[in-house]
Amino acid sequence: MEFRKKIKIEDAGDQIDYQSRLMSVGSCFSDNIGSKLATNKFSILQNPQGVIFNPIALANVFESFFPKEVFAKSNKTYSWMNHSSIMEEGEKLMVTRIRQIKENTFSELANASHVFVTFGSAWGYKHKDLNRVVANCHKMPQSDFSKELSSVEEIVNIWKDLITKYSHINWIFTVSPVRHWKDGVRENNVSKGVLHQSIHQLLELENVNYFPAYELVMDELRDYRFFKNDMLHPNDLAVDYVWEKFSDAYFSDKTKLVVSEVEKLNRMQAHKVMKVGTEESKLFVEEVEKQRAKVDKLILFNQ
Repeated sequence: MEFRKKIKIEDAGDQIDYQSRLMSVGSCFSDNIGSKLATNKFSILQNPQGVIFNPIALANVFESFFPKEVFAKSNKTYSWMNHSSIMEEGEKLMVTRIRQIKENTFSELANASHVFVTFGSAWGYKHKDLNRVVANCHKMPQSDFSKELSSVEEIVNIWKDLITKYSHINWIFTVSPVRHWKDGVRENNVSKGVLHQSIHQLLELENVNYFPAYELVMDELRDYRFFKNDMLHPNDLAVDYVWEKFSDAYFSDKTKLVVSEVEKLNRMQAHKVMKVGTEESKLFVEEVEKQRAKVDKLILFNQ
């Protein structure tokens, strides 16, 4: 007997190989899959402005810098449109850094084949003075913001414009399986519903697809043993399972072969040599170099 329901994932119409130029943006779950792609030597730009949960704030990744974006706090300068991990000592340095991030992002977009977008929460925080939904509150006073639920119409309109603007890109949307417990259980469910409905409407566009990461974790795995100790974030086992399903959908058999050899190389490079300088260690280093040369050749051939 089969004791669980399995999700049928159709093969992607436009598959990924080592010639593909990729970008992943959005919630922390986009980092999980993005890191898997980067580790396996695909060309990918990951969350250039850091982890961003709200779709309206996330859309700013593809917009230009605006003058009131930066502010000072505790001898550091931050940006309302970036994650708190992006900071500098001084406004001038921060503005320069943001402009560099933007330039790099737009350069990658011009040549990107696929962009993976993970929506995390429809709840957003609008800065009262700026009248904009921010990417991060940076632990500033709560009174500076109003918490709002982004509407389906708002999300669809802003993303439809972006997708149309970059029509050469294959856009793959996902909903993060991470539950935003602090918003409240019901509120989290309402939020996820808004995200799903928004993507459902965006799927009407020809160059938009959906990958069911949310459903794989919440429906197919459906067990707390697949979550970290906080019981909210998928653990490594769950991420590996989603990666496996992602690979089946987006990689050809030829690309899977290359990925398996890259994974073998990664395991070899992660191995710690206990006795450096011995004949055994020298032979191992030679094997690593042979495997690296093999991988480089396979990647070139896969292009």
